[in-house]
Amino acid sequence: MKEALTIEEIHKETLNLLKRIIEICDDLKINYYVAYGSLLGAVRHKGFIPWDDDFDIIMLRDDYDIFIKYCEKNKDVLMPYKILNRNTLNDYPYNISRFSDTRFEMKCTNGIKIDMGLFIDIYPYDKTNNVHPSIILKKKKMLMYCSISAVTDKYIKDGNNFMKNLIRKLLFLFSHKLGVEFFLDKFDKLKEKYYKEDSNIISCLVWDATHHAIPLEYYSDYVELDFEDIKVKAPVKYDEILKEAYNNYWELPPIEKRVFSHDYNLYRK
Repeated sequence: MKEALTIEEIHKETLNLLKRIIEICDDLKINYYVAYGSLLGAVRHKGFIPWDDDFDIIMLRDDYDIFIKYCEKNKDVLMPYKILNRNTLNDYPYNISRFSDTRFEMKCTNGIKIDMGLFIDIYPYDKTNNVHPSIILKKKKMLMYCSISAVTDKYIKDGNNFMKNLIRKLLFLFSHKLGVEFFLDKFDKLKEKYYKEDSNIISCLVWDATHHAIPLEYYSDYVELDFEDIKVKAPVKYDEILKEAYNNYWELPPIEKRVFSHDYNLYRK
């Protein structure tokens, strides 16, 4: 029986994956930015957060489209790496893309049967009017739940709360009936509705369980930060971003919260 990768092995292989992304971005002359917990790790730990098992980057929409188009067009050249999205993988349940190393196998424990290998998430950020951030967030959370439910073979109970579990069960059945593409199309319509070309606010309108409405000036330039044995790009206003997301981000969480956050294991094929 194969053994799952350790967190140290995941970090090592994810770093190799990141190096390939950086090579592509440099060749295409486009920018990426480390994001979310990966940005926190770069600043606070000069590398991975020791208990974090994934990696996230952000691209502004124009650069994101260039990157995705290149990867889809040059899939043979990129192997064993592959871009995963709804165009390249059947029943893909997300509206962001994943840059995957196909030499690894992912086995989910939350009912998703799709193998996505070892991956890095790539979030596109769009200009948005941000008129109703709380409404946008509620819509995104609902669409995310339904998109993922549409490709799982079970629904996850919420403790012993009868009403919440009943709603979850009904949403699970509803999502399976309509299919994942229905909800991903709804995400695209959400992006179109709240997109605003001359806005100075950006956000991920197509995924993300939070709604970070960020001034575009935060991404007007980049700085390079140490990350393990390489340099990575971070938004020039990374300190403001981290403070808004994590408050006192230099403070470590309690020991009981220093755990892996995702419902899958990774294996070498």
